[in-house]
Amino acid sequence: MRGMRGGVGALARAALLALALVTAVRLGAQLRGGGHVAEVTQPLLMPLLLGALLAGTEPPRGRLVRLFALGLVLSWAGDTLPRFLDGQAQFLAMLGSFLLAQIVYALALWPLRGGSLLAARSPGRSAARSAGSRGAEGREARSRGDGTGRALAGRAAVLPYLGAAALIVGLCTPSAGVLLPALVVYAAAICAMAVLATGLGVRGGIGGAVFVVSDSLIALNTFDVLTLPAHEVWVMATYVAAQVLLVLGVLGHRARAGRRPRDGAGRHDAAISPHRDAQRP
Repeated sequence: MRGMRGGVGALARAALLALALVTAVRLGAQLRGGGHVAEVTQPLLMPLLLGALLAGTEPPRGRLVRLFALGLVLSWAGDTLPRFLDGQAQFLAMLGSFLLAQIVYALALWPLRGGSLLAARSPGRSAARSAGSRGAEGREARSRGDGTGRALAGRAAVLPYLGAAALIVGLCTPSAGVLLPALVVYAAAICAMAVLATGLGVRGGIGGAVFVVSDSLIALNTFDVLTLPAHEVWVMATYVAAQVLLVLGVLGHRARAGRRPRDGAGRHDAAISPHRDAQRP
């Protein structure tokens, strides 16, 4: 798209600037103890980010953008609905909304798994791609070795996500009670989303990881495991940062893919090759 840097045009940048200002006001209000300003500003966050996503893309937006837009709406519900509820219902409304958001994000990102940490190409496939002419035995052997290395590296890179999910669940289990199954399901969902988000590139991958940190802070505080000084400020700052990075990842992917109608839906969006990643500004 013309006039865009990394997939972010002027309107999208304006929406992101407005989001930054509202977030700063929100965080400042939280530091002063919350109050009416904090209540008013939180429901504005995700609509502004949704505006940035829509302003940064052109029709046909495709499956990836549409599902991310739905995920932002569900996130908005998680930000907004709990204020109308009390007690455990408040927590369940937030958990349910964000669980649906994580599932929607994961579904949106699934076609990009070929460019994510899950991309453990089999040695046979790598070899087949390399051996295309006579006397290719040496290249085929090297390709098999490279394929095995990539497979092992990809699987090893997933381990920190699994370890973090297991650690948080383990720490919260003594206090979780009947909410333990919901906690396990949510941990699995956000872990899957974060791993798949690496298919968006560096910004998306960082966004997924930061989302895990943000939601882990919520869980640790909810189940009386850990409360940091200005805990809610850290939760909100990491939450907004994660969502912004994910959206920037989507916009960047969209810009790299061009205006393909099958954005996020087919083989063209299954992966971003290492060669193209190397050329990304």
